[in-house]
Amino acid sequence: MKYVLYFLSLILLQVTFVDFAYAQDKPVTKSIARAYYKNCMQTPIDDIVKKDKKDFCGCTANKLMERFTLQDISDMYVDGVTTQEGIHSVLIKIYAPCITPSATKHLYTRCLKNPRLSEYNADKEILCSCSTKKVTTYIDENHEELFTRILKRDPDITEPMDVLDYDPTFNAFVLDQILACNEENLEELKKTYY
Repeated sequence: MKYVLYFLSLILLQVTFVDFAYAQDKPVTKSIARAYYKNCMQTPIDDIVKKDKKDFCGCTANKLMERFTLQDISDMYVDGVTTQEGIHSVLIKIYAPCITPSATKHLYTRCLKNPRLSEYNADKEILCSCSTKKVTTYIDENHEELFTRILKRDPDITEPMDVLDYDPTFNAFVLDQILACNEENLEELKKTYY
């Protein structure tokens, strides 16, 4: 929950003094997004290196302006407490479109640690690089649908990587991509040696 609550607190911090009655459907302003970006860059985020963090904070700040209104931010909180809908809204609208760099590293590392890879006659790094590329391309193209589907099935997920780690359908898709890469690798070997 640390990521989502972190983002929600950064968003709320930027709009603390906004009169929501006046600002109902007004978009999030550039000054709010800039302040959000600055705070995002100053706050440690696990598993994100400095260059990726700059891209990530920039991406989420842009998505905040593109996809949220001040009313959306107001609606995320009831009596000062974040709602489940608020968490889901941040995951789907702000985080998911910006997840690819973090997901790429996460999925590649997870793939390398997969003990089942020893069953295949291929280099782990080649298989993991190939399958991670396929999976992150899928995430890039389908992030909103993917997160929406997973959160409908398991609404208590609050960590973005948990969305990817614990969904059986997504994990079956990841395994399919590893198998596809293994087949591609075998075909390349056959071309080389036959």
